[in-house]
Amino acid sequence: MSKTKNKDSHEELARPIVWKELLAFLANYLFVASAAVVLYFSVCFPILATNGNYLSSEAYVSSSREKYDLNLPDNATYDRYESPLKDFYFSAFPNEIADYFSGLEGQSLSIGYLYNVNVCQLPTDPTPTNYKTDFFSYVVNGDGSIDKDAICVMSDDLSTEGYADVKDIFYNAYGQLPTLLADVDATFSASLTCLYEAEGFSRLACLGLAFLAEGLLLPFFFKNGASLGEHLFHIGYANANGYRLHIYKIPLKTLLEFALPALAAYWLNPYFVVVFAVAPAFFNALSMIFSFQNRSFPDKILGMREVDLNESPIYRDRIEKEEIENGALADYQEADYTTLLSKAEEIKDGDEKTKS
Repeated sequence: MSKTKNKDSHEELARPIVWKELLAFLANYLFVASAAVVLYFSVCFPILATNGNYLSSEAYVSSSREKYDLNLPDNATYDRYESPLKDFYFSAFPNEIADYFSGLEGQSLSIGYLYNVNVCQLPTDPTPTNYKTDFFSYVVNGDGSIDKDAICVMSDDLSTEGYADVKDIFYNAYGQLPTLLADVDATFSASLTCLYEAEGFSRLACLGLAFLAEGLLLPFFFKNGASLGEHLFHIGYANANGYRLHIYKIPLKTLLEFALPALAAYWLNPYFVVVFAVAPAFFNALSMIFSFQNRSFPDKILGMREVDLNESPIYRDRIEKEEIENGALADYQEADYTTLLSKAEEIKDGDEKTKS
């Protein structure tokens, strides 16, 4: 009998119109994103701005980037990228770079060879038949042997497209200089780590607090597991059996929604934002549109169902449902009985007037 009741309750619950679910979902994401940004700039950023270790690390990183000309724009000419590359390899850190890569490879490597391979993308094992590309060439000795330690030469018959390709080669190598600087300068590496950790944990904390507000604080006030978006569109959550949501599922849902965006918040870059924040939201929206019962992935995992509260109330359990329904039926029957008595009295009075 109990299974029948549960099934009936499950089937009778009215699902919200899909566009309401999507708008509620979007409202929740906008609320979380806005709250996280406000928290970061109103709380965390002022704290970081007064932290001595953070400020000294920021100053060292900034001065190093300026010193080694690492702030060039994306649209500079190829020679503007070539100049800081050569200065970095041959003037600033020739011994440190050679020692670093020699340690990785387990053999002694010259700075000229490392520049030819890492920057100009020449073959690592040059031979008389494989010593150049369309853009650069190893130096060839008079006897025909390849001098892989001498700085390579650029082709002198490049077309406009060829120079554009050379620019891309130098630009890509130039973009790796901050990473290489961290490998050869321990202070720069420690400063970068300090900045990444301080800013990453700050963003993570702000996003976490925003999710806690959206997934725990607001449902406590709005009830039926509803956050801001669901409250605006009169949507609530029920368990798979159609009755009131178990309270432990609300923090679990928040944790599932927070897990992937947390990675994007800590390692803030376009790739991580797209993969771990935008993509999950997009696929959740697709699931709400096309999947059976139009549920998001966290709702499916936890067995949660969205309910249109304008059409279907959510009861605590079967007993409460039956009590409320029976009480409503009793009120209806009592009112109906009173109406019938009133009509009977009117008929009786009419008969007496006719006889008289």
